[in-house]
Amino acid sequence: MSNGLETSSAAHGPVVAHRFLLAVLHSPLGRMFGGLCELRFVGRISGRTISLPVQYVREGTRLVVYVSHASDKRWWRNFIDGLSVQVHVAGLSCQGHGHVVGAGHPDRAWAERTYHRHHPRVELMPTAPMVVIDIGAGEAEGITRDRSKDE
Repeated sequence: MSNGLETSSAAHGPVVAHRFLLAVLHSPLGRMFGGLCELRFVGRISGRTISLPVQYVREGTRLVVYVSHASDKRWWRNFIDGLSVQVHVAGLSCQGHGHVVGAGHPDRAWAERTYHRHHPRVELMPTAPMVVIDIGAGEAEGITRDRSKDE
C-alpha cells in the first residue's frame, strides 16, 4: 500500500525518514516540531498524492519553504504554475495555494527576508527556488493561535 510518497530504488532512506516524520507530525508529539509541516498535493504529471515533510516559516497568511539542493528534488516543480496544497501544521490541516518564487520573481525579496528572520544563518542560494503558500486568513489564525502555545 502506498502512502503517496515519491519513491525510487535509490531513495528508500529518505522515504523511511519521511514516513517517520509524517507519523510524528500527526501525533501529539507533532506540536513539538515547530517549523516543520506536511505538504500534501496531487502531482501534476503522475496524478498521485504526494505527502512530504518540509521546513517552513510563516508570516501572516503565507508560508515560505526554501528548497535547498533543488536539483536533487522534484516535488517543488509541481508548484511552478501554482498548485492547490493541503498543509498540516501544529496539529491543524488547512488548504492553500502554492507557487514557486525563483530569482527575479516579484515576491522573491519578501520571501528571502521572511526566511532569514527565522533562519539568519542559512545561506540562501539566489537561484534556489522557494515555494510560497497562501492559506486562508481564518485557517492561518488557527495555526497562529495553536502555535503560540508552543513558543
